[in-house]
Amino acid sequence: MVHTHTSKGGFLGMIASFASNIKHRIHTVAGWSADSRGKITGMPILASELMTLKIATRVIVNSDSLRKYLVESGYISNAKSHVLGKGSSNGVDLEYYKVDSSTSLNSLQVRNKYGILKNDIVFAFIGRVMLEKGIKELLDAFLYLNNIYNNVHLLVIGALENESRKRLPIEFFSLIHNHSHIHLTGWVENVPYYLAAADILIHPSYHEGMPNALLQGAAMELPCLASDVRGNKDAIIHGVTGYLYQPRNVKELIDLLITLIENPSLRLALGKEGRQFVEREFDKNVVCKNLLDFYYETIAQK
Repeated sequence: MVHTHTSKGGFLGMIASFASNIKHRIHTVAGWSADSRGKITGMPILASELMTLKIATRVIVNSDSLRKYLVESGYISNAKSHVLGKGSSNGVDLEYYKVDSSTSLNSLQVRNKYGILKNDIVFAFIGRVMLEKGIKELLDAFLYLNNIYNNVHLLVIGALENESRKRLPIEFFSLIHNHSHIHLTGWVENVPYYLAAADILIHPSYHEGMPNALLQGAAMELPCLASDVRGNKDAIIHGVTGYLYQPRNVKELIDLLITLIENPSLRLALGKEGRQFVEREFDKNVVCKNLLDFYYETIAQK
């Protein structure tokens, strides 16, 4: 058996395993950006993705909404594609991502590091800092709210993307570095401490597979706001663990943020439901068991 992940790894791995006469060739689709590219860059990527899907004997898709899109687009059949449980490639380590005395204490150190006061409201973003993740809309929403509330902060947990295609325009780069209430952490190992320092998680990306960031934020009992795109809609129960809004719609994002800023009890309730949702559906032990069962089932096939 060969099991591949990622676009390049899948393309090369499926060709190599087919040439080596490997019986079971499994590929995981964890996102689909080919259709969002321009024609020049998008067509070769789409062609390689479709070749990977064709060579694979079985395909795991890491969210129901992404699988539905791939089937409806004619890229793959229902019979060949599978979502294990509720999705996710990895699940969440619930012993690592949890609110306890350690994370609470260290979260105070994070807030002190960036001059964030006890009653300040912190929006958190976690991921690669590039346009495709909705950074422009996130910054627009934050700047608007910063003019209304002088106690809001934006904690950007991640590093700026340096690849030319994904690099932020210079004006956003400058804003992130120079605004007194925007804090870029760079790469960090102890992500739970930074999430525990936040009050709301925002994930405004243009496309996803199944975002780990939303599952991790929910595990840390944060209410989550996300663009209503493939993947995001599988990681949030709208109105229960957080809210979905139309992608790139800054006004809708602002309105939801104002609702959460003005309602601490609502933030708390959404966060509690989010933790229970992740415990129920995305515990890493459950996700790993689902994958092992899938392997055994695959090997047993004639």
